[in-house]
Amino acid sequence: MPTQSAACLLIPLYGATPYRTLPGHSLWVVGKAAYVALVLVVTAELALTVRNWTRLLAAVCTLSAALPFPFLLLVWRVELASGYLDEGTAGAADLLFATPGFWLALVAVVGLTAGSRYLERAVRWLFFPDRFMRLELELMRREAAGAAAAAAGAGTGAGEEGAGGEVGKQGRREEAGERGRRG
Repeated sequence: MPTQSAACLLIPLYGATPYRTLPGHSLWVVGKAAYVALVLVVTAELALTVRNWTRLLAAVCTLSAALPFPFLLLVWRVELASGYLDEGTAGAADLLFATPGFWLALVAVVGLTAGSRYLERAVRWLFFPDRFMRLELELMRREAAGAAAAAAGAGTGAGEEGAGGEVGKQGRREEAGERGRRG
């Protein structure tokens, strides 16, 4: 994970340019950009590594990705309403969200981190499958062979599908599962 955290800091840091009409390269602005990038990267990592999606998980991921934006817009306005104003934070989020460099940095950070994680998982899945992946592949091959045999025998009426077709599939799954557990 050091590469993800480095990308979350360094891409917004080096993407902030001092050549603007308004100061968009201050420490506060870069920190906010790094914070938003970190939240989005953690949410993308969660979305990539979860095995079973539910409506609740989708709502939590959406809320997690969307919540920093209104929060950062409201913080300095609440400070202003309470009578406390820090010149470094006043309007920094408005400035940040108005610059295309910020949005490009977010796309670059999430693309780099989530893309590298996705590529790593794809390579591991293709070249180093675990036993569950091999078992699923074997089951898919057997079901395809059974379906092909049933289709070939359908013309003669000797197909396996019928009243016991589902039981036969379940039995094959259990048999393959036993072999997968043994070795």
